[in-house]
Amino acid sequence: MGITTFDIQEDFFSSSQTATGKLSILLGMDSFCYCIADQRNRIAFLRRIQGDGMDLDLESISRDNPYLFFPFAQTAAVLAIPKHVWVPGRLFNPAEKTAYVKHGNDLIPGTPVWAEEISDQHAHLVYPVPIAMAGWLDRHFSKASRRHFSAALMRALSPVQQGEGPYVLAHFSEKALWVTFWEGERLQFGNSFECKDLKDYLYFLLLVVRQFGLLQEEIPVYLSGGLAVKSELYGLLRHYFSRLAFVEVGGPWQLGPRLGEYPRHFYNDLLAGLMPER
Repeated sequence: MGITTFDIQEDFFSSSQTATGKLSILLGMDSFCYCIADQRNRIAFLRRIQGDGMDLDLESISRDNPYLFFPFAQTAAVLAIPKHVWVPGRLFNPAEKTAYVKHGNDLIPGTPVWAEEISDQHAHLVYPVPIAMAGWLDRHFSKASRRHFSAALMRALSPVQQGEGPYVLAHFSEKALWVTFWEGERLQFGNSFECKDLKDYLYFLLLVVRQFGLLQEEIPVYLSGGLAVKSELYGLLRHYFSRLAFVEVGGPWQLGPRLGEYPRHFYNDLLAGLMPER
């Protein structure tokens, strides 16, 4: 089925200590990731499972990943659902959740639609959850906190920016680009785009910048995710944007020697899930 797995386990990892640790799960449409932090806030274990465009078999993943079901002091589930809409608080009606996401989307009958309030932006984020994913979470992680990836990442990264001017925050994942545009502390735009090759990432980033009449040589673009400085994609972005900078999720989380071989921003998606809700 074309499944690939990426594992990092630190020497200090011990399954006997999970009861005092924290678990962060990131569920995508064809990817599944999780990390475990110990009581000292050290990231001890990380696994990424990437599919080939087909929905992953969550029950199979459950059988192959017993650590998921060990006791934890804290568990967070973050859902990277591409279909999502931001609804201004003054217009949000809980009874109309499905109507918000039906526009332009074909929903399978019975698909649950979840919403979460983003109080500091006076908005609600609304998104459909695949039936199998919702059922899996209800069966195995009914007490875990649940957040949409866009909201979790926004909360974790937006405070790190300085100044009141406009900026763009771009998170690069295996097959998607997640973009938010900010005017100071106010969110003006948020969306995700499917990307099949390197030029797609550039195209959609330029699309957002030009949609708001921003100048490529002036707008700060903050980068997050699995993007390396020496990569072809970064070189492409460098050619079009003058003010690029990587950002990292803050907090007390420490990377061990094996995770530390990669830049910290590589782990922003999972570290965002560990951050407390605001």
